[in-house]
Amino acid sequence: MTLPIPPPTRLGPVALDPAAGSKAEALCAALAERIGDGRLPAGAKLPSQRGLARRLGISLGTVTRALRLAERRGLVAGEVGRGTFVRHVPARIAASVPSPPGTTLDLFQNLPLDLGEPERRAWAETMDELRSETDLSALLRAGFFESARGRAVGQAWIARLGLAPPPQALRIVPSWEAALSGILAARLRPGDTVGLPRLSLPLVARSVRSLSLSVRPIASDAQGLDPDDLARALHSGVRALVCTPTIDTPTATVLSGARRRLITELLRRHDAIAIELEANAFLFDDPPLPLVAHAPERVYLVADLRYGLSMGLHAHVLRGPVETMPDVAEAIVALAGPTPGIQIEVAARWLESGRADDLIARRRTELRARNTLARECFRGLDLRSHIAGHHVWLTLPHKKRSQPIAATAESNGVRVNEAAWFALHKRGTPQALRLCLGNAVDCEQLGHGFDVVRRAIGVKPSRWR
Repeated sequence: MTLPIPPPTRLGPVALDPAAGSKAEALCAALAERIGDGRLPAGAKLPSQRGLARRLGISLGTVTRALRLAERRGLVAGEVGRGTFVRHVPARIAASVPSPPGTTLDLFQNLPLDLGEPERRAWAETMDELRSETDLSALLRAGFFESARGRAVGQAWIARLGLAPPPQALRIVPSWEAALSGILAARLRPGDTVGLPRLSLPLVARSVRSLSLSVRPIASDAQGLDPDDLARALHSGVRALVCTPTIDTPTATVLSGARRRLITELLRRHDAIAIELEANAFLFDDPPLPLVAHAPERVYLVADLRYGLSMGLHAHVLRGPVETMPDVAEAIVALAGPTPGIQIEVAARWLESGRADDLIARRRTELRARNTLARECFRGLDLRSHIAGHHVWLTLPHKKRSQPIAATAESNGVRVNEAAWFALHKRGTPQALRLCLGNAVDCEQLGHGFDVVRRAIGVKPSRWR
């Protein structure tokens, strides 16, 4: 059975402002205005493209270009065979702006859990140590990329995943975005194709396309990336894969060891590379071996310290094939510069003193409680979560659509992600929500937020209290 197709929403009078630019840009601006002021609410279906063209006296091609602009800007989403619908725009626009306490609960942004006083105390004590033991002003100005101190941090951090690479295979980089762009710029050529999971962070796809590279969506199943579709993609010429094998964003899948080995065998067979984004495995009691352990000659691991330790720690460990690292390092420095020395020093001291172990243990305990709460609150629904994860993935019941549910939740003070926000391709986008766990003050606030989502779906609140 398919979802019922609602009738189109009446637009009312539409005037195209010549100051907006081309007719396509003017129509996109007119739609944005109506979406922004609520005349076109989330979930509203737009008239057909032919109907819009006929009514406005413009060409069908102009309408098509306008809707493509609107879709790229996150205003609308097309669903194959059903039409074009208004996205849940308010949450996306507000996603980068922290909410004032007590107003809106943000389950939209996937930020590291704030541990409160223990995390702030770790920073305060370390900064006091640095002020008394070092020239803090010099450390603040310094930037390191290939320092012995940085490599020691890298080795200590990824040793937690069972890895012991040579120092020459390691660099400390300021962000995963810089690492991703630098690796692709150094290893691929404009026009090459990169495989991404069909549901991926929009920023990943934008980073790939900004380098004049094409994107090929890779299908997934309940266990993660589909090896059969990956094989087809590699056979058709995909040169690189970007993925998150451990608690995927947004679907929260964890690739099995067998599937990881199969993926690396496919990479070898087709002489392709992979970029493995890792933030969550450090919170596992027994983390799975990363892809790079199975194919160190063709996988780049980008290991995030923030989700295990603290959001303020903007340092990532890059582990890659030794012979390629000079070119990759040069590309990353050109794009983003080196990692500030103070970030490396703070990370080093936390790893050496045991503060890192304490922060990880506290984070594991709190995340376990929040994921257990999610499972209790959404009992009877299709929820995917992991006790070490910062988000959960909720597939909606049959005939439920994510756009109006997200809009209803926000009108009641809770922001959430729709699956469509992550979709590289319209066809087959699931009706699902990603709910992030890190922004709630505590489990009680998070539980109330989950109850709002349940009511928006149309099911009774849980008895989690």
